[in-house]
Amino acid sequence: MALDQILFLLILAGGLYLFVSERVRIDVSAMLILLALVVTGVLDSDQALSGFASEPAIIVAAVFVISGALAATGITEHIGQWIGRAAGKSEARAIAVTMPAVAAMASFTHHVMVTAMMLPILLRYARERKLAASRLLMPMSLAASLGTTLTLVSAPAFLLADDMIERTGSEGPTPAYENIDRAYLRGGELEASYRSGPWNIGAAISVVNGRNQDGEDLNTLPNNRLVLSASWQATSSWKFGMRSTLAASRDKPVSATNPAGEDRAGFGTHDIYAIWTPDQGALQGVEVNFGIDNVTNKNYTPATYLLGPAAGRNFKISLSRTF
Repeated sequence: MALDQILFLLILAGGLYLFVSERVRIDVSAMLILLALVVTGVLDSDQALSGFASEPAIIVAAVFVISGALAATGITEHIGQWIGRAAGKSEARAIAVTMPAVAAMASFTHHVMVTAMMLPILLRYARERKLAASRLLMPMSLAASLGTTLTLVSAPAFLLADDMIERTGSEGPTPAYENIDRAYLRGGELEASYRSGPWNIGAAISVVNGRNQDGEDLNTLPNNRLVLSASWQATSSWKFGMRSTLAASRDKPVSATNPAGEDRAGFGTHDIYAIWTPDQGALQGVEVNFGIDNVTNKNYTPATYLLGPAAGRNFKISLSRTF
């Protein structure tokens, strides 16, 4: 591993610690990370400052400004009260009114602001009608999440992906089901798991086939597959596991995207992981996932909408926190 890669991982780990522990303000932590990347030479000054001129950053900042303005002027409160009145006295009607309205607002403003606006209204509605709050809050949160998929500006991740595709000149991924309208799928998925003490064993099978309106097989279906998993809860804080994916080969008919009619080979990949969830101290509520995907470094194509074979062995670390 090169020196700059080691430095980057150390800075990343330090940044994650600062974000999770909140020992300093989040904006200060972000600037310290940026400064560390420049001082260590991982980034030069032009690369470090290029983010402030990127279109996604400006759009995200503008969305927060718009969201703040809507809240400060009372417009969001009026909208929320109108939704509350339109919900009437029926739970089904409340859900039918709330979900489209929340999704529409989340598609143009930040979904967290929409959720915060609707939370007290729905809690009051549930209390007055003696309903479990979750019967309204779960559909509302789902609608807010779905609303972010309606427009490009609603989620920073979409903007970053679009900017990356534009800067690299890539055409982007091909949709998984690209074969025309009136295509139909048939298949099914089955999952099962068994727990015994600290051990948990699971299996899942997925089979899917499909044709277009002319009776031709779809070109971009994923491989039928069997996934086997096992995990061991070693302590209250540590969990270890493995997962094996066994995918069958799939015949691919001749098409514009597959002029040679080459079939997609089957493959088998094996992953291992460890999960650390501290149950006390400053990191309580944090979950850290360590993983190695494709341990055997097998060369394979996981899905047809990717332009080439998957990357080889991957080392991953992710972090989440429950508030």
